[in-house]
Amino acid sequence: MSYPDPDAGITPEVELRVLAWLASRPEQAPKILSGISDDSFTKESRRVVESLRQGKAIEIPAPPATEEEALKYLRGQALGLLTRDAGRATKTGSIEAVARSYERVVRLVSVLEPPVREQRGDEFVLRWPRVQVDIAVRDLRDDHGDLTAEITVRHAEQLPLATRSSLVRIRSRTELERWLKVERPGLPWSEYLAHVCSWVVDAYRTGTPVTVLDAVLRKGPRCLVDPLVEDDGITVFYADGGSGKGYLALLLALSASHGVPLVEGIRPSRVAPVLYLDWESSGPDLEHRLALLGQGLKVNTANVIRYRRMVRPLTEEAGAIRSEIARSGIGLVVVDSLAPACGYEPEGSDSVLRTLAAIRTFGVATVVTAHVSKEMAERRVGAPLRPYGSVFVLNLARSCWEIQRSRDHREHELLLELYHRKINEGPRHAPFGLRLSFDPAGDIPTAVTVEAHQISVDEGLTTEASVSRRILLVMHAGNPMESGEIAHAAECSKETAERTLRRLREQGKVANPPTSETDGDRQMRWVKTAQ
Repeated sequence: MSYPDPDAGITPEVELRVLAWLASRPEQAPKILSGISDDSFTKESRRVVESLRQGKAIEIPAPPATEEEALKYLRGQALGLLTRDAGRATKTGSIEAVARSYERVVRLVSVLEPPVREQRGDEFVLRWPRVQVDIAVRDLRDDHGDLTAEITVRHAEQLPLATRSSLVRIRSRTELERWLKVERPGLPWSEYLAHVCSWVVDAYRTGTPVTVLDAVLRKGPRCLVDPLVEDDGITVFYADGGSGKGYLALLLALSASHGVPLVEGIRPSRVAPVLYLDWESSGPDLEHRLALLGQGLKVNTANVIRYRRMVRPLTEEAGAIRSEIARSGIGLVVVDSLAPACGYEPEGSDSVLRTLAAIRTFGVATVVTAHVSKEMAERRVGAPLRPYGSVFVLNLARSCWEIQRSRDHREHELLLELYHRKINEGPRHAPFGLRLSFDPAGDIPTAVTVEAHQISVDEGLTTEASVSRRILLVMHAGNPMESGEIAHAAECSKETAERTLRRLREQGKVANPPTSETDGDRQMRWVKTAQ
């Protein structure tokens, strides 16, 4: 441990200004002076010092020193004297005297030099650099008012000590202090733990401060990766299994991490470091996909995405994730996928609400992949598909995209159709597609190329269009069709087709052509009007 030069410039003028600085802090002065010997002051000032030790209000006829000047003076004089006493005790061979002198030095440093505080997400770190003490607090849990946390203590080169303890119960703090004094003697653990508990509890209880809203138009782009990923909040991509969600998530992650367009139509607004939280796959599997995309896109895909294999529900890992986001400057988080991230009962509103609320605390853009139910996956008619589970998946996300795997593709291709189902602000984006080509065809691929693909009305017919739109698309003006033919072509039941046709007839969009005698046993025919 090193000490400052004990000669801090002792003059009556400097000493008087230091005393004036102490007098301006009557609440702190007794604690500061408790660890400082009277020998640090001239004989003329010791009566004033004794009054300040007792917390008395005193007027000093001098301008107070600055905090930096006062602390320099006190450190220099007091630490110099304490170090001298420790050296004398060492010569006498009294181990107890050395320990007491050392503890006085450390206690004085702790009083005169408040800890350096650093908060990284949910991790709070306090450091006393001069005595090489670090205390880290993480994984805070509030159980009916009892705030507990994992506390890790590091001192110099010794092995760290870790335990879980309450931050608000006096008995727990006393037991922790007693344990630390046994394991790491000679340090003022009471003062250290007081700093830790007061700061962490206050920061946790205070939470996000209340502010007054201004009326300011947004500056800059709304999307982190235009048009797919919102810059603020949660963007959900949902589809049936095997529809290409994983490749799309990696493509968006690479676009954000590089900050340059990798595919026509997908434009990142800035560079954003990415953290990939994986409940579905594995590190080697994603590294294989990254290698394929790197070969196909002709970009470096190695060592650009931070990855974490996930097992427990996201709510149990949220604190550690927030700390990693703060520590690594993460700008985009990928959650793959929502159901396992929710943990128990992913279809229930409670687990979904808690998981999405935890994601919101990340404070960065987040891509969430989600599945659809078996019933939804087998549906090819009617309303658009919905993510598996609670309706809050759609309601609480800022933007939602449905992904459909088109049936109109070649064997070595994966053709994705993306439909914008929900947006909190502004109009929904037009549907568009991506074509993933695996090369070489018919063999083990070594590259995946990605290019934009324009979705035509016919290609998106059976997955995106409503029943009425599909019926109008399969009918041709002037060409009569029977109800069964229309239902088969539009992929819906005959009853649904006839009900929709009657509604379209009322709107003047279809009509029944005049029947002939030979049409008696045939189904009702319909024709699209020329309008």
